[in-house]
Amino acid sequence: MKEPVKVAAITAAGAAVAGIAGYGAIKAITALGPIARGIGQFIATNVLDKAVKKIPQKVANNNSQLKYNLQFFAETDSKHTEKVLGGRFFEVNRTRGSNEVGHHIAQNKYNRDVGISRNDGPALLMTKDDHALTRTYKGNGAVSMRTDIGLNARQRMVLDIADIRKKFGKKYNSGMLEMIKYSKTLPQYQK
Repeated sequence: MKEPVKVAAITAAGAAVAGIAGYGAIKAITALGPIARGIGQFIATNVLDKAVKKIPQKVANNNSQLKYNLQFFAETDSKHTEKVLGGRFFEVNRTRGSNEVGHHIAQNKYNRDVGISRNDGPALLMTKDDHALTRTYKGNGAVSMRTDIGLNARQRMVLDIADIRKKFGKKYNSGMLEMIKYSKTLPQYQK
């Protein structure tokens, strides 16, 4: 499997130097020509050897064409994604910063009770300080589970959204819209 990885490095480097690379897939090395392959080999050998192990790759078809995202070379952060402000918890939490957290709406305990995993629950990206002020954070969550008995997922979501709007105004509106859009895909939130 080492050879396809080196091929991807040579292909990506050669295409970038030749000025024909862009964001997206790069086809077979033969499309680059001998000069680009030679330059790519030089760069791969002298500059990219350490990066070769980390190159994301995917075999596209039987011709062993490799797809490769050249943004890998431009970014130093291990997270190659934009922030997800609201939606599925896994996606929101995966893109968070060091002072941010994915906030489950409705709270995770309720979602588990109705058959939604932690990662699949609707969530909103918040600062850790703001998250600590929500009605479902830590000890407040136990209280809200008791006071919200009999409410369905959408009713609980409405209470959580109202709580956030009351405390933080419109600060989290974009994320809440994305979270609501995602929640509509879940059967538990369609009732």
